[in-house]
Amino acid sequence: MPEYLAPGVYVEEVSFAASSIRGVSTSTTAFIGVTERGPLKAPVALSSMAEFEQVFGGAPHPSFHLEKHVTRTGTSPLSDAGATQPAELPEITFQAGSETYALVQTNPAYFLHAALRMFFINGGGRCVVVSCGTYGDAFDSAEMLGALDTLKDIDEPNLIVVPEVTRLPRAEASMVNQAILAQCEDAGSRFAILDIPGGYLDRADPSGDPVAAFRDDIGTRALSFGAAYYPWCEAAVFRPEDFTFANIEPDSRPLLVTLLTDAGTAPEAGKISAPTLTGDFTIVARPGQSVPLTLDDFRAVDDSRARNLRYSILDTGQMTSRLVTTSTGKRRSGFRQKGLAQGKISFIRDRDAVDPGQFDIVVTDKNGRKSAQRTVFVVSDENAADRGRILQKIASDEADQQREVRALDHTLRQTSPLYAEITRRMAAYANTLPPGAAMAGVYTRTDNARGVWKAPAGVSVTGILRPTVTIQNRQQDNLNSPNGGVSINAIREFTGRGTLVWGARTMASHDNEWRYVPVRRFSIMVEQSVKKSIAPFIFEENDSTAWHSIRTMTDNFLLGLWRSGALAGQKPSDAFFVKVGLGETMTQDDVLNGRMIVDIGMAPVRPAEFVIIRIQQKTRSR
Repeated sequence: MPEYLAPGVYVEEVSFAASSIRGVSTSTTAFIGVTERGPLKAPVALSSMAEFEQVFGGAPHPSFHLEKHVTRTGTSPLSDAGATQPAELPEITFQAGSETYALVQTNPAYFLHAALRMFFINGGGRCVVVSCGTYGDAFDSAEMLGALDTLKDIDEPNLIVVPEVTRLPRAEASMVNQAILAQCEDAGSRFAILDIPGGYLDRADPSGDPVAAFRDDIGTRALSFGAAYYPWCEAAVFRPEDFTFANIEPDSRPLLVTLLTDAGTAPEAGKISAPTLTGDFTIVARPGQSVPLTLDDFRAVDDSRARNLRYSILDTGQMTSRLVTTSTGKRRSGFRQKGLAQGKISFIRDRDAVDPGQFDIVVTDKNGRKSAQRTVFVVSDENAADRGRILQKIASDEADQQREVRALDHTLRQTSPLYAEITRRMAAYANTLPPGAAMAGVYTRTDNARGVWKAPAGVSVTGILRPTVTIQNRQQDNLNSPNGGVSINAIREFTGRGTLVWGARTMASHDNEWRYVPVRRFSIMVEQSVKKSIAPFIFEENDSTAWHSIRTMTDNFLLGLWRSGALAGQKPSDAFFVKVGLGETMTQDDVLNGRMIVDIGMAPVRPAEFVIIRIQQKTRSR
């Protein structure tokens, strides 16, 4: 009680409410993967797809090579535990006449953007994203592990999903998955949802059994802190309209034009192989200065050889400069890309030029097809005002180019069934996704609707057309209870019910205590909630007053969970107990050494996986 030194009326606020335990979050998900931009190896908290794209950018732009289909040969990465080849993705094939053709992606297939969309579609909420690279980077297990380490110092994530582990070579994928499980066990507050490399394949596929390979590689540590799902799913994230001929590499476009022409497509198909101009489109030169041009300033991408691409200069009256042959100084109105690549073309700015200049260029290929017109800017130094004006014009030119691509794409889609089929195959390929992110959304949805103690199973997966592999009861037997001890949960399609999650087991299938996902996650929630709530008792007196407070607040917390249906038992004493005190959980030596020991026992509800109906036929008695 405070000491009062002067007469008067004093008010003291006294709390009659007992201390209480507040349940911690259970479904904040950490995602690790490659993004378009954004901070690297820095966890960023997000709650929507719009926020993700604002910070990390949009979807990747896959690029495909078109060729005649050749049956894959060689050793599959799934067949060798020490394989260094990345896991393969599904083939894209289509029929044109009597021939079969294939589209092979030539740049890395990044999954994170699509995974986040599946997470939010399925009910996901708050998440933490860590970028381990930007588009154009190869998949790197060391970068993924570095991003994983950044999560050690933050308290929030309860789930961890790394969809692009499936793009690593088998040995590296195994190392990253084991590191994820180890972090979950060490933290004691996290649960991993793992994706199976090659999980789009049937287990009887000649290239290998993805489930068996995953089981062989995952190890034995911390299996109860993670769950895995099989197979991958065909999602509805991307539409055929999201893909155009621009996704096919320029050197493959002549073959595409030939196939579409042979199929009776309108002459517009020829425009597919028109050259495209790319580059910085700025030249920095002071008045009177001569600057050699390079392919970094601008270049053309086309299906023909570089020497067949001709640049034409269009002077709009604002050029205030000239293009010359580097060795002779002879003025030029055009040049070829080969000469540009060899450093034979230079730019000379007029000595009396005051205002920044500009000119337009267009490229013509060997067939007479022209690129879109692009503006090249001339500046003395790129100050903020000039740079803003230049970027605005470049963005406008690129928007015009995209409109031209979309207009041609729309025409081809309407006039060519073959072209429409090719874009459908691209979309189906991009929509073949590992299910981990969608399952994180399902976990969140189930937690919010029923509670963390409810099994995230028997519920539909939103945004899914179908699983890539059909699983029947007999095939699921081995997934649930394998001889090796690593359970895999099935995603199955049921007539009239859609695609459902048909399993709720951790990977520790032979561990009776931690066999089920809801039991492990519920226990994590209780442990962390109690741990955080009794932390203020550190350095308090280790006496009956503290013991009573801890027992009361923990009892009340567990009583509320029992009333919510999280604990089994007809009465509270059947569902849980809390013990703390001298002679009960502590000895005098414990008290003298500053150890306060609290024992909590719980009977969490378990999913009824097997509902058995027994029918006996009763005969009529005589």
